[in-house]
Amino acid sequence: MKKMNKNTTITLRVSETDKEAIQKEAKKLGMSMSSYMIHSTRHKHINIVPGGRELAEAAYKLYEALSRLEKYPILPVTEVKDTLHKGIEKINNAMEEGK
Repeated sequence: MKKMNKNTTITLRVSETDKEAIQKEAKKLGMSMSSYMIHSTRHKHINIVPGGRELAEAAYKLYEALSRLEKYPILPVTEVKDTLHKGIEKINNAMEEGK
């Protein structure tokens, strides 16, 4: 698959507390800070599965792979992404309920 050409830099100032929070959340998901912030901006939320880092990483990678396929209108990518999102929500709910 073709890798995105990242040739622009964004510099921003944040408090030490905010920086630590961003680093912590990105690390939980096995993401770089850049990837975390881009994903957060595009999707407005990230599902965190306590104790399920591998599952969260795999779901994120799958979601990103599906996003790259959206340019092919013949593929039902949106439906698959919606199904993936619903599955992740069910996992989160089950883990919160202690199932």
